Amino acid sequence: MPIIWDIAGRKRLAVLAGHKAAVMSVSFSPDGKTIVTGSWDGSARLWDLETQSEIQRFSGKWKQVKCVTFSPDGSKLLVASDDRIDLIDVSSKKCLHTLVGHNDVVESVSFSPDGRLAASGGDDGTVRIWDLTSGKELACINAPPGHRLRRPVYTEWQMGAFRQFR
Repeated sequence: MPIIWDIAGRKRLAVLAGHKAAVMSVSFSPDGKTIVTGSWDGSARLWDLETQSEIQRFSGKWKQVKCVTFSPDGSKLLVASDDRIDLIDVSSKKCLHTLVGHNDVVESVSFSPDGRLAASGGDDGTVRIWDLTSGKELACINAPPGHRLRRPVYTEWQMGAFRQFR
């Protein structure tokens, strides 16, 4: 169960009960009013922090959800599960694109600062860059032999170029 803490006051504010298995990922919306959680129970859930209640559940598509994150404007979610990523519109609750290309479990995913691109890292030893308008893969970076690239980090964006440091 996700637990929300007041770090400064060192007290527990809320326990968000509902998932049937371990929660693997949590992300705040840009306005800080909502969080999304992803769980091994195969669901991603939106929670209202003021009421401490579940406001939306996305399930039935995934075996296990490994990573979830909000877009910079809060209108979309990336949900990483198994060997794919789903781009979901929060208001319509529709899947806009399913990003397929990894050959093993996708461990992490993040939006570019402008929300037009995504980077994903997986157990297949690759980091992949995706165009979220078309749903197409733009680039695939392979890890050196014996290494795994799991957590993509955007550090510089210039005309679609990027550098990945970790």
